[in-house]
Amino acid sequence: MKRIGILNFPGHMNQGASLTAYALQKALLEMGHVAENLHLRSNYLVVKNPRYTDFADKNIVMTKTDAWGEYSMQQYNKDFDTFIVGSDQVWRHIDGETMFAWKTNLEQCFYLGFAEPGKRRIAMAASFGRNDYSAPDSVRMRSAEELRRFAAVSCTARATQCGCLATAF
Repeated sequence: MKRIGILNFPGHMNQGASLTAYALQKALLEMGHVAENLHLRSNYLVVKNPRYTDFADKNIVMTKTDAWGEYSMQQYNKDFDTFIVGSDQVWRHIDGETMFAWKTNLEQCFYLGFAEPGKRRIAMAASFGRNDYSAPDSVRMRSAEELRRFAAVSCTARATQCGCLATAF
């Protein structure tokens, strides 16, 4: 039995993210693992829409403690053996985009950079969210460096089109 921490969009303000979190957690529990969604706080959580949050609050198990960024997420290393990041667009670079402005200073969390050596990192249905990955070279290099540390990567179609994964492996 593994203890698995799941990270996708915090607050589950997106139906796809909520369903991904729920389905992944349910599948892992049925396989006999302990699985919880990591409680990453952001200003994204300020606006609650019951259409999304009622389902998440009732069906998705979140960690009791919360984190505000990559450094504070290190606390989860004591509780989990494996970390899984997943949901479409978790690796989308936000340069100038208002839709993902809440991810400012949180982008690296989604590469599971807080995971200590020896902790398994897995990406499930992750993507960069665009056909063109327009991040600056410094961001692309860090992305490639972080992706090399993953034990397994499953991506949506768009992620494979951007060329960043070819750089990473």
